[in-house]
Amino acid sequence: MNRLIIFPHERQSSLENRLESEIYVIKDHHRLGHIRKILHKKAGDSIKVAILDQGLSDATITGITETQLQVKIINRQPGTRPWLKILMGLSRPPTMEK
Repeated sequence: MNRLIIFPHERQSSLENRLESEIYVIKDHHRLGHIRKILHKKAGDSIKVAILDQGLSDATITGITETQLQVKIINRQPGTRPWLKILMGLSRPPTMEK
């Protein structure tokens, strides 16, 4: 299942009330090209996204041009804590000589 990776810095902020919105603007030409040419998405289509370090979401494309893609998050699923923690054990120096 493909998901569009969105970075937190791509979130658009509203200048009127200085609040963060649920609208993201993507300007990376590699991701834009893939969405336009391979996935054939256009304004009004839905797309699955993953917001880096925040979880999975569903979004609607509100605008797409040659230079940018604008999506609005419609269903945010918060990320979960990782269930795996890394444990590392080191050998004692006398054991390493054997």
